[in-house]
Amino acid sequence: MLNKINRVTKAKQFAVIFRKTKPIYTDNFVFRFYKGRNQEVVKFGFVISNKIEKCAAKRNLIKRQMRSIARDLISGVEKGYDVVVVVKSLPKDLPFNSIKMQFINAIKKNTFFNEKNTN
Repeated sequence: MLNKINRVTKAKQFAVIFRKTKPIYTDNFVFRFYKGRNQEVVKFGFVISNKIEKCAAKRNLIKRQMRSIARDLISGVEKGYDVVVVVKSLPKDLPFNSIKMQFINAIKKNTFFNEKNTN
């Protein structure tokens, strides 16, 4: 579980991030990186539309997987970033390791990422 302090939870936070950032597209995700006011923590937020997955249990499973990946990477990302990940599409048979590699590659390319600090 991703600590509450490391989550983007409020609609106002999401709105600011969506308004002030440009999207970065990957195969299955859209990332938005915002250098927030709070310089002490890294925050992650995840968005999965009903259009992507109708079943709430499956959407929640995807969010839990994403939070797990974020928890592993959080120590390597420079402090002060707010990251919102929007799921564009996920093939039904896409394995977790593939999702994890796409996520890691996008984070490495678009933030100040230090691999030595990760678990």
